[in-house]
Amino acid sequence: MTGRSGVDSTDVRPSRPLAAAQERPLLSRAVRPWAAWVLVASVVIVSALGVLFADQTRANALDRAVDAPIINAFHGHHAAAYWLGRPGSELPAFLMVAAIVVVCLLLARLSGALLAVLGFAISEGLAEWVLKPLFNRTYLGSLVYPSGHMTAIAALVATVTVLLLLPPQPVRARVLRYLVLAVAYLLVIAVPVGLIALRWHYFTDLVGGAALGVGTVIAVAFILDTPLIRSRLAVPNRWLRAGGVLHGRP
Repeated sequence: MTGRSGVDSTDVRPSRPLAAAQERPLLSRAVRPWAAWVLVASVVIVSALGVLFADQTRANALDRAVDAPIINAFHGHHAAAYWLGRPGSELPAFLMVAAIVVVCLLLARLSGALLAVLGFAISEGLAEWVLKPLFNRTYLGSLVYPSGHMTAIAALVATVTVLLLLPPQPVRARVLRYLVLAVAYLLVIAVPVGLIALRWHYFTDLVGGAALGVGTVIAVAFILDTPLIRSRLAVPNRWLRAGGVLHGRP
């Protein structure tokens, strides 16, 4: 059909409301090369340590050097060690994931909520159901590599880092963002100390778990930032923006 101006209306391209509704990416272009190197390093660390310590039942020299002073320092303080390691356990970690999801949905950041859920679930699934049976490293009879506790807390801290620290970020609420990050980084120090003191893990189990958690979150972030996924999330993001109470312009 042709209008008064002689332009065929079927040839006029409509605006792209879905593209306009897309949220900012999880990883900016400037960050992606660094994130890719961290992902590669994570894969190398998890694989190399797993192969190196496969089927072992004793600590190596590095583990003994790191673990012994911590175990001795917490001798007779089992409760303190337990509470330090507790945030990496299933229930506390799940509650922290739920908190991140709720806040992301209120802020209309659906990709952030998915990053928290998928990063945690995939990394824990890999640790408990794939890598521990595969490498078969034991400590006092239990499979320990990579540490599931450390994987969980590292995945959570990596998620918080992507959402609150890496660009692009809004300028608002900077103090609150840094406060949350400070608490997260304290946990990533406290949890491994508690796990070593409890004699639940060797030091190298924790290194492998940290690499697994961080690498998984980065991999998920790359996937969620692909044009296909972002376009699929455009409509639900628009619904969240229409009904949200905390979001605003960056």
